Amino acid sequence: MTMTLSHFSQISLKQSTDVNLVIPRANQIGESYGYVRSSLRALKVVEEGDVKKSPPFRDYDPDQVQVDVIEVIQQHVREHTICVGARNILNEFGYTARTNGKWIRRHDPSLDSNWPVLQFRDTGLTFCKQHEIDSESDVLTGLPLVIDGEAASREFIVANCSDVAHSFEVHPSGLVGPPPPAWLELGDAWEQTKIDQKTQVQAYSEIMAIADNHGCVESRDRLHSLICQSKDGAFHIIALTGSLTSIAIKLVEMDMDNGIILDNGGSTGFYYCRDKKSKPIQMLAGPNYRPKGIAFLVAHAVDFPQPLSHSVLD
Repeated sequence: MTMTLSHFSQISLKQSTDVNLVIPRANQIGESYGYVRSSLRALKVVEEGDVKKSPPFRDYDPDQVQVDVIEVIQQHVREHTICVGARNILNEFGYTARTNGKWIRRHDPSLDSNWPVLQFRDTGLTFCKQHEIDSESDVLTGLPLVIDGEAASREFIVANCSDVAHSFEVHPSGLVGPPPPAWLELGDAWEQTKIDQKTQVQAYSEIMAIADNHGCVESRDRLHSLICQSKDGAFHIIALTGSLTSIAIKLVEMDMDNGIILDNGGSTGFYYCRDKKSKPIQMLAGPNYRPKGIAFLVAHAVDFPQPLSHSVLD
């Protein structure tokens, strides 16, 4: 059976649109450590002094900090409310947030000072550089695919994308691509390059050598969601299937100036709710969608998000 699971969805918002970063259980989240984010990689044994133990699948309790998207919408709904998940927070390198003055992040190496960072100000959203973050605004970071109108390179993506299933066609159970050892080796290699503080060029070279040895190709068929700002100042929440390098190029063609990834694969989802009396409607969801998350973007649009005409059917 062949099925089409491709998506291209875009929600465009004025820069002055009321958009909030919502982390419902922020007060219950401590600083998080390490890169292990799968049960398979957690099986390896590590030594801490004289004690040997397996690292945890997650170093936080999901039941304590994750909230269902419907609950988030119900708590924040006004007219024309749009809710988008940002599930990569605490799950991947480079994804951090600050809300009400508190940082939600891993104990990771510092991000590059020139990475674009999304700030939530009283006057609306804005992108700034990592080193330009003010002291008061809520903040969201993620892997950038567009920086100052330039598409991220394959080298940049491989060296900075901690979930190798987003940059290579691999799977922890071998459902796509080569057998499971490829996914495991690539993930461990990525982590080791960070531990060893390898340069981007070195990290790319070492990871690609393992990928080539297993015959891995670039991941092409995963759904990704992003928030971008175009050169005219407007913001765009986009869901798009494809390789990260091709998506980066496409965003530049769409005149985007900066853009960061919010989510990938099965956790990607958009919701819309007309008002407090209405039932939330799922606008988009990835395969194997998971409705619970730590962080969400909640936007209050001016009016109903009217779909555009589909050019292919003109």
